[in-house]
Amino acid sequence: MKRLCTDADEWLRQRIRMCIWNSWKNVKGKVPVLKKWGALDWQAYQLGNTHLGYWCVAKSRLVTSIKSDDELRKAG
Repeated sequence: MKRLCTDADEWLRQRIRMCIWNSWKNVKGKVPVLKKWGALDWQAYQLGNTHLGYWCVAKSRLVTSIKSDDELRKAG
């Protein structure tokens, strides 16, 4: 049961990150927010212009490190 809850929690956090990423819609919305969260200029530009899908971007190391689990908990 513990493993099931852990897996569901990980999936839910990734889904939340995906919805946040999806809400920005275009590069003009993504790059400034990534910079504000602490990404370097070239990282924000590279990730903001990617053609990967929302789910793949939500799993990326940059997004998971910038928007950590603790920050998602604080946001509610």
